[in-house]
Amino acid sequence: MRGNKLDVTKLELPPLGEELKELFREIDERYKRKRRPTERDILASIQSYRDENRRD
Repeated sequence: MRGNKLDVTKLELPPLGEELKELFREIDERYKRKRRPTERDILASIQSYRDENRRD
């Protein structure tokens, strides 16, 4: 394939380790004394939100 070029650029991203650790720390604090929601609980919440918005 003559005339085609490929440009490659190195993308530098800052490490996200500390930010993610802080995010998980906040989540853990929020659920400290409560049980964590199960996948079923989360899906039920999403479905009820969708049902409420359909009625409007």
